[in-house]
Amino acid sequence: QRGGGGGGGSGAAAAAGKVKVKARSAEQYAGEIYSGSSGAMQTAARGGGKTGDFLSEHAMIEFRVAAVQGRSYQLEPLPRPTPKACPQLACTFKAVRRQVCETLQLLDRAELRGVVAALSKRGSSSRGGTTSHLLSLQGLAGRCPTVLWSLVREFDGDVEGGVEALRREVQDGAAVES
Repeated sequence: QRGGGGGGGSGAAAAAGKVKVKARSAEQYAGEIYSGSSGAMQTAARGGGKTGDFLSEHAMIEFRVAAVQGRSYQLEPLPRPTPKACPQLACTFKAVRRQVCETLQLLDRAELRGVVAALSKRGSSSRGGTTSHLLSLQGLAGRCPTVLWSLVREFDGDVEGGVEALRREVQDGAAVES
């Protein structure tokens, strides 16, 4: 899917096919988003903590944001490498001089709803009293690319609209349960 429509080529699948993607639950992704455990600073620190690592990770955040805003990305669901493997998505977008391909777990709408529900149960992580900043385009680009690209795919590039739709679904489900 490029910019919300069209088909992908086999280049991304071939490049991404060798990456092992570990399946994670909605609650695990919500914890990751809430705590920032795989955010830019932590990822850079795991890479050695050099200045270049921090700059590279912050640049990747900006490249993801620019790709979504400019609708200049290619999303390609990949075949499962084994029957028990989680669904995977190859996300290709432009960095400075080259295309970058991230291979991530593909979350469906129910799993995305689970992430939003789990975050809403945790409460605010800011003085503003909401978790909205965590589920913004910029927040997800830095904290959880898996949720970002799954939202982009599920909601045709409209991350904010997708988050709002999922919040309504979570609220409607909570109202039905009570």
